Amino acid sequence: MLRLLLCAFSLLLVDAVAAAAIAQSAPGQELFLKNCTTCHSLANDGVRRAGPHLDQIFGRRVGALDGFPYSEALKGAGFAWDADRLDGWLTNPQAFLPGTYMLYRQDDPVIRREIIDYLRAAASSGGTGS
Repeated sequence: MLRLLLCAFSLLLVDAVAAAAIAQSAPGQELFLKNCTTCHSLANDGVRRAGPHLDQIFGRRVGALDGFPYSEALKGAGFAWDADRLDGWLTNPQAFLPGTYMLYRQDDPVIRREIIDYLRAAASSGGTGS
């Protein structure tokens, strides 16, 4: 009987942890869908949008996706995306890399952080296909 109770408790704990993870990603996912999906997707599915897909964006060299028509500014950036660079980029892409095509700007640091955290979580979980 004790084993059965411990097993049930373990399952409840796993469910609670999974629910907490989903709840934490929900604001970021909602913000990503609202602010980013007009031009970007998390799916590396070959569908062309105005912006490149963001699947596995962390650690990806800027301007490196084959076949995407990046600006010269992005092609010559010479770094890989990380949280700090994505934050600077989302704050003001034109100031971050003058000559880029992206016009979206996000002044709210909380919204930027939620989107960046969501991109990181989606990358580690295999994306959402958004």
